[in-house]
Order: sequence, then C-alpha cells, then structure tokens
Amino acid sequence: MAERGWLEVPVFIHGVTSEREPSSHTSSYLAFLALVNDALAARGKAPFAARAIMVEWGWEASLGEDKYLAEAERVVAREALAPTGKRRGVVFDPLRRFNDGARDAFLYGFADMVYYISKDGERAVRENVYRHLEREIRLLKSVDGPGRPRVSLTFIAHSAGSVIAHDFLYRLFGWGARPTFGLTLNKVRRLARRGRLRVRRFYTMGSPIAAFIFRSPALMEKIIKREKLSAEVVGLGRRDGLSNPRWVNFWDDEDLVSYPVAFLYDEVDGEAVVVDERVRLGESFPEVHSAYWRSAEIAAYIAETF
Repeated sequence: MAERGWLEVPVFIHGVTSEREPSSHTSSYLAFLALVNDALAARGKAPFAARAIMVEWGWEASLGEDKYLAEAERVVAREALAPTGKRRGVVFDPLRRFNDGARDAFLYGFADMVYYISKDGERAVRENVYRHLEREIRLLKSVDGPGRPRVSLTFIAHSAGSVIAHDFLYRLFGWGARPTFGLTLNKVRRLARRGRLRVRRFYTMGSPIAAFIFRSPALMEKIIKREKLSAEVVGLGRRDGLSNPRWVNFWDDEDLVSYPVAFLYDEVDGEAVVVDERVRLGESFPEVHSAYWRSAEIAAYIAETF
C-alpha cells in the first residue's frame, strides 16, 4: 500500500530502439502501467495515481544531441544492409531468418549501446535524460515546505534504459559520485539527502547491466577480488523501512542481451536487496527483447513486490 506522506511516481525508461522507424514509447508505457495498476488493485494495493515520468532518448523525440542517433542508424543501415537484402525474401531456413533478424537488430539496436558507452554519446544521453528527470521531479511539486508530500520513485527500465537509470541513481545517491555531467543535479540530490526523495523500487527488464561492469576498471577490480557491490549507492538497501527486494531484474534466456544481476550485489542483514526473476515470454530473439512491455506476468510480479 502507498504510505502516507509519499507521492508514489512511476518512471519509465525504454531501451534500444531497434525499429527502423522509432516512434513514441508513450503507448507502451501507458499500456504496461495499466497492467501494473490492474494487478495492484487486484491485490488490494493502491494503484499509481501520480502522473508518470516517461523518458525518451536516442531519436527525434529527444531534447538533446542524441536525437540524431536513429536517423544516423537509418542512413548507415540503408547502405550496409543493401547487399544482404538481395538474398532475403521468403526463406525456410530458420538459421538464415535468425541471422537476418539479428543483423538488423545489431545495426538498429545494438548501435544504441555503442553510442551510449562512447564518451560523447554517454554525455549526450545523460544530459538529455538527467535534465528531463531533474525537471520532472522538481515539477511534481515544490518539495520543500511544511505538509507537502515527499517524492517516492519506482523505476521501470528496459534494456539500455536500465543502465541509464542505474547511472542516474548512482549520481543521485552515490554520495562520492561527481554530481554533474554537463548539468547540475545538486538540487535533486539535496532532496534525497534531506529524506524528501527516495527510490521505492527498481525494476529492470532485458537488462545488460552485468555486461556493462566491464566498462569500469574499478568495478572489474572488485569482481576480481570477489567483492560484492552495494545497492545503497543507487538508493536501495537503505534503512528506510521498505521491505526487500528493492530491485527485481526480469530476464528471459531467449533474450541474448539480458542477464542476471543479483550475484553482483550484497545482501543486507541476510536479505537479498536485488533478485533475478526468470520469465518465459514465449518469443525468440530479437522479438523477445521488446516483449517485456506486454507481459502480464511481469506486471503481476511488480504488483506482488511493490
């Protein structure tokens, strides 16, 4: 149930846009939110009533430099995939069909990942997404002042969006982290420090976070030493009275870019803060990678653990 004094706000961040012509993710966000709200109501829990924060990145709807990404992918793909198109059409070889689909997914989708881990791409996406989140959090209300509700965020992030969300939360709650990436998060960070802003739950779907460990020498050193990471640095596992798990990671073994993550993180007082939930979405790669947004099973699990 929602706690008195807290404004419960869902935050949606999509992953790679593998479509040839990407479009708004609003319909996917709202449809999934409806599934979650129905599942919450069926369990006697209060549905989300606050306006959802819905993030767009990597295509024309973005507000920053990352808006050119999708068009650049289309230009490259028209030339790079043209020779392979000559052998397409009606095929009965399953491996051929898989290869063709994977080739498209790699160029239209995985390129988003390559862009984000590049220095300039990371800066552009973070400036767009962080600025959007900062503005939306501050617009929810003027958090300071007597009697005003505090903001409680639940992130539902897919694919590369889970990495972006994780990075944002680290900048917000990892007190040793640098607060700026071309913009200032200090005002929002102060809200978190004063207990006016929290993360209630973090749900990731089709996440490659485990593979992204390799972009940081410091994280690799911890892994080599068999040291666990603390979920406290992303605002989870803190002693704020919320039950575990705080982070549920959904993955399907047919999805070639999703991995478990719980093995990377410490328990707190013998309880798992981060858990993996294996789902079977009934589709093959690459279609399975987008199927999380339509899963009533995932929505039900979110309602159960919220």
